Amino acid sequence: MAKSLATWLDERELDLKLRDDGDEPFITEDQDSPKEPVTEEEAQAIKELTTVAPFDKTDPTFGQFIMISRRHFNGIFPLHAVVINPAWMEDEGNKVVQLVPFSWYSAPATSYELLLKDAKDRSPYVRVACAWASITVDWWKLDSWNLGEIEEAESIRDLFQSAFMGTDVSEDLIDRTCPAPIVHSKDPRIEYQSEMSRVVNGVQQTATEEYHTWLRD
Repeated sequence: MAKSLATWLDERELDLKLRDDGDEPFITEDQDSPKEPVTEEEAQAIKELTTVAPFDKTDPTFGQFIMISRRHFNGIFPLHAVVINPAWMEDEGNKVVQLVPFSWYSAPATSYELLLKDAKDRSPYVRVACAWASITVDWWKLDSWNLGEIEEAESIRDLFQSAFMGTDVSEDLIDRTCPAPIVHSKDPRIEYQSEMSRVVNGVQQTATEEYHTWLRD
């Protein structure tokens, strides 16, 4: 736990310092078009995917790993997510699915964030699943790219259920979370959670019919 939190705090401190040294805020007030991917691997993956189709519009599946288009949020980091419920609700042609986003840090910050077993082989942006920040979106209104599957989707879903119910994390997962409680009003994790909430809430709000009238224009 101590090592995990120390790693997260170090990354957070560096992150904030780099933001202060640059001229780009974490959340921008206005962003008309997607930004370029951060890594060469992401750039190549998007280039290959968009050569075939702009976005993935096939039926969602449990454990599906996606990268969400920047049309849905404002921020300086890419946003990935895993589908933990591909049929949360269906009504009048809408398919509402449940997603769990990934942190932009490589270590968990809370007891409801899970470090994947194969984290060392992954990009820093897809190592930690934030079960506490789960959202529901209309799948057909969400612009995203399918990047494969997450093998630990069941564990992520179990962690979400613990977060939703406010119950203890199972013993087989707790070693890959950060159980250190937030007890101080100046704990930097509070600001981080606020940032994550703003990002995923933006995705949830824009992946609705009201915000996608431009598709028919």
